[in-house]
Amino acid sequence: MVFIYLVPAEYQPIAILLFGYIYMFAKDYEMQIMLITVNALATAALLFDPKTAIVGRIALIVIGFAIAFAVNGIPWSKLTSALSQASSHQGQR
Repeated sequence: MVFIYLVPAEYQPIAILLFGYIYMFAKDYEMQIMLITVNALATAALLFDPKTAIVGRIALIVIGFAIAFAVNGIPWSKLTSALSQASSHQGQR
């Protein structure tokens, strides 16, 4: 992982905290994701080997993307209207 080679080991916890702090002020979504990813990978690399950390982070990003796509892809207005119609039909029986 590049982070391990760019930042000396004694400064890595400080760099992780700094990335977490900078993240709070990032306005651009892509910049936020980049900072979160670097922060998460650096933290995971302190606990696990870098390969495990990278594969785990990419897997979590893909899972998050799938969840966000599923939630945003569902037409909630049609779903709620269909549910309300179904409940009103049951009440008429």
